[in-house]
Amino acid sequence: MGSIVVTGASGTVGRAVAGALVAAGEDVVSAVRDPASGGDASGAAIAPGSEARGFDFRGPSGWARAFTGVDRLFLLRPPAIANVEDTLLPVIDLALEHGIRHIVFLSWQGVQFNTMTPHHAVERHLKKRKAPYTFLRPNFFMQNLSTVYRDEIRDHSEIYLPAAGAHTAFIDARDIGRVAARVFTEPGHLGKAYTLSGEQSLTYDQVAGVLSEVLGRRITYARPTASEYSARLAARGATADFIAVQEMIYRIVRLQASALPNRAIRKLTGTPATWFRQFAIDHQALWEWPCARDSRRWAPGSAGCAGRPHDLAALGEFDDLLRAVRQGDLHLERVIDGVAPAEPGHGAATHLGEGYLPGAGALEAGMFGAVQGACGEPCCDVAEPAGRAHPDHGE
Repeated sequence: MGSIVVTGASGTVGRAVAGALVAAGEDVVSAVRDPASGGDASGAAIAPGSEARGFDFRGPSGWARAFTGVDRLFLLRPPAIANVEDTLLPVIDLALEHGIRHIVFLSWQGVQFNTMTPHHAVERHLKKRKAPYTFLRPNFFMQNLSTVYRDEIRDHSEIYLPAAGAHTAFIDARDIGRVAARVFTEPGHLGKAYTLSGEQSLTYDQVAGVLSEVLGRRITYARPTASEYSARLAARGATADFIAVQEMIYRIVRLQASALPNRAIRKLTGTPATWFRQFAIDHQALWEWPCARDSRRWAPGSAGCAGRPHDLAALGEFDDLLRAVRQGDLHLERVIDGVAPAEPGHGAATHLGEGYLPGAGALEAGMFGAVQGACGEPCCDVAEPAGRAHPDHGE
């Protein structure tokens, strides 16, 4: 039996698929643009235990080597590639010439009804070629919140997306990896298409509530209109194509097309889909303020910013607390001394009006960022997470 080649292997889904296959005992080839670094040009790494090989959808000269000794293919369309006729479709043709016996394609949920998408063109080509395919059609990734939309949440404690009050049955990319591993290693999946959703259907208000509890500070959902969201993207330099894709995605979301949960992951793998709370716990460091990750560099009573006591009961929002620290009229010792014990199940946090105030343990870490801003203390160095996924169903 040959190896399994995974395209997009340094990305969110590809790395999860490769890792699950390695864990299942398969020989895995991670197809990446920069095999010498074990990942891609951004420094994103491949799954440990897999073999890195050079591969670029826009560089046909390297395709044949990537398929040497391979008999199965995980095919993923990179976000930057819209023209699949000159990239993914020829790769499919070459794979079939090399005797590939199973192609698992990462598609989109609802793609069978959306004939204008590149994913639909790939599915159509695989059927036309009578290829040994399986389609995975996932819902929105939870990882969109920890990659593409991470900075808004981390830096502004806000989710800014035009989804209105719609529900989404988010899916963890790690669950897609588990599904792919089963599909590749068990019989009975050829010619099948699986719609993959989580078992919870959440509004973004509910997502913000879960993040608030996990992070110990208030996260809000801004509910911008579609035009407001597009204007913000344009102001930040987004391309017209990117904005158009975003508009299409959230138009679908507002129609509740992504709202239905299912148990496909449970049926295919034998274990339930990951709940969003667990995902948030596993990834909470990505949304923390940078200096909250090094609580050893600050201790109660050492803030060095003298000021008059502040009445905590008058602070209705956590932002007010931060502002008071920066302006020098709130002494950090008073904050820590004045925090009540956390409610069970809420971690080190207590409510102030409608906002969240971290408890003493969290303040020793989380407040460091505000203190260094007011007092000139050096901040800890934080490495940026490698790789950003395109915010859609199947990238």
